[in-house]
Parts: sequence; structure tokens; C-alpha cells
Amino acid sequence: MDFKIFIEKSHKLRNDVDELYIYGAGLFGREIFAILKRNNVSIDGFLETDCKESREVWGVKVYALDSVINKNAGIIIAMNIDNTIDARKNLKVRHFPSERILNGGGYLAEDKISHLLADNPELEINTVIGCPVNCKYCTQDVFISKYFEKDKNRQRWMTLENFVAVLSNTPDDCIINFAALSEPFVNHDCVAMIKMACDVGRTVLLFSTFVGATDEEIDEVLELPIHAITLHCADSKGYAKIPTDGNYYGRMEKILNASKPDGTPMVVGVSAQTEPTKEMVELCKGKHEIKYSLHDRVGYLKDSRLASVKTPHKGRFLCSRCGPKLNSHMVCPDGTVVLCNNDFGMNFNLGNIYNQTFDEIQESTVLKTVLRGMNGDDSLELICRKCVCTRAL
Repeated sequence: MDFKIFIEKSHKLRNDVDELYIYGAGLFGREIFAILKRNNVSIDGFLETDCKESREVWGVKVYALDSVINKNAGIIIAMNIDNTIDARKNLKVRHFPSERILNGGGYLAEDKISHLLADNPELEINTVIGCPVNCKYCTQDVFISKYFEKDKNRQRWMTLENFVAVLSNTPDDCIINFAALSEPFVNHDCVAMIKMACDVGRTVLLFSTFVGATDEEIDEVLELPIHAITLHCADSKGYAKIPTDGNYYGRMEKILNASKPDGTPMVVGVSAQTEPTKEMVELCKGKHEIKYSLHDRVGYLKDSRLASVKTPHKGRFLCSRCGPKLNSHMVCPDGTVVLCNNDFGMNFNLGNIYNQTFDEIQESTVLKTVLRGMNGDDSLELICRKCVCTRAL
């Protein structure tokens, strides 16, 4: 994603005002802060509409919106689409000059895959249980413990035969996303699975560190008609255990430079567990802003650096990632389909894609219960209530 225009506008706004603030201290706010910091745009604080307690985000103070309204300040809105509308209304009623407002959230929202998830069903493929990358901000221990809780011999690897069943039991418009809760290439059949999905005309997404993939496999993958790749890269503190010896940066450069037949880049985004290594920043310069703002995965992770939901959602709401249909799920190696990749505790098992169709799974009692909760039944316990992807209706 190219943030060149946003960075230019941010520098100009910074030069035109005495103080510069980011309106929004959640996931989007932290993302914008990281991008501005990397591009030498200093800010004086975060803003919230109603900030009642003294606190900081990443060492930067959070202020109430009204405390800066009468200053010669600039404001960069860093929120999702719905909240940005409310933020603009708040600024308008306070007569804040529009020429000193920049919509940073709009740049974050302009990705190449979010519209796909709103319009199409999706299944995230968990090719294996257990990930050697073992990121600091991941709850592998919770997921692995729950997965093997009742059966120590439960299927750990997805086979090619299993994957054939996945394709057979999902509709043609179902996106196949190699991501989920482990590095896809740890399974040595991953390349064959990706090729199989591409051969039958599926829209294929890949979220990967490429740990486990050989140079030859990377070359093969980059020749396939994959719709989009999101690259997870090495960070400066080693929070993601990605080996950077050997030809790591050469492989990353090859992936970053890969193009589809129409000339557009295969990589649409790059992320890290914390500040990326200087080598990755250099490789991505002019191409991508590396994102490293993370959330607490519906409360499973505890760390002050992580965005979280302060008050659980009540009333009617929807998932901003997959929309009102709630048709984006994750499949485990044994075929078990769980609600989404935030369901580390496997609290919402919807069925088994190896012997059920996707449509049958959408009609499951568990999913209907979740939808009832999202439609306003506050008596139901849902992980969605603590998720940063949730939007109130």
C-alpha cells in the first residue's frame, strides 16, 4: 500500500500548525502513529472524544478532544469508516477548521482485499497445528492446548486429500486464504494446495512469513495467480522468530518485487510484530509502510502495547472484517471449522468441512446463536464483544 500522498500531506499539516494530534487511540491510531514516526512526522498526542482518565499509548499522552479545539492544531483522524463519520461530525459541531483535518484512516482502509471479504465467503486454511515462528503476540499455547485437550493424537497436518474435500465442499466464490494460526509453509504440501486452489479458479490469499519454504518453492508460488500476498517480516526485537541469516533479505526482496501478469505487485501489505528491522524498512521504502500495530486477540493477550476493547460491545453490531453475513471462518487440519482466527479457545465450533458443505455450516446452530447475539441478544457470551473488528450498528 502506497502512503506517499498521506506522508506528504502529513508533513505539510505538521508545518502549518503549532501542534499535531492523532484522533483515535485504537488500532488505526497506533498504525498511523507508527507510519508517521517512521517518516519523521512528530505528533503531540492522541485524542479521544471523551477522555476521562490520564493515560498514554506507546509513551504518548492521550487528551480529550475539547482540550485542543481552540489551539492552532492539526488533527489526523485514525479510525475505521464508521467511526470516521462520527469523528467528522464531532469536529464540525465544534467548528474545527476542515483545512486542518486529514483522514488517515481512509488510507489504511484502502486495501485490495477488504472488499472481497465483504462480498464473498472465505475459509482460512490452517495447514498445521504448531508454528515455529512462535510470535510474542500470538496465543499458540492456548490454541494448541485446546486443540489437543481431549485427543492427544488429533490430526496435526492437513493432507492433500483433505484439501480436495475443502475445495469440493465450498462454493466457487469462496476465497481460500492460507493464513490462520500457523505458518502455512510448515506443511510441505502447502505449495501443492495453493496450486490446486488456483487451478480450479479460486481467489487465493496468502499471509505468510515464508518460513519453511525453499527458494524453489518461493519461485513456484510467485508464478501462481495468487490474488494477494501479505508478508509478515522480521522485527528488530526478534518477537517473531524468523531466521534472518543466509539469504533471508534476498528472498524478501524477490517477493516484494514480484508482479502479477497485469504488472501490479503481488504483495499488498507488510506487517511485523514490532518495529521492523532496518533492512526490511529499506527494502520496503517507496513500496510499503510496514504495519506493526497489534490487538489483544479478544483479550487472550495481555500487553499495554496492544489495542483492546475497553468496554465489551452490547446491542447490535457486526464484524467489520466479513460484514453482516459472518461467512469468514477458519478450518483446522482435521476439518473442524471455528468461527474465526480470533477463536483461539475454539469456543465456537461450527462443523466439519470434510463431511459438510459450507452452506450447511452456515446453517449451524452455533453460528445462528452468534448471529442472534450480534443482533442484540446481550445475554449471549461472544468473543466478538471484545474484538477490535466489531462495529456497533
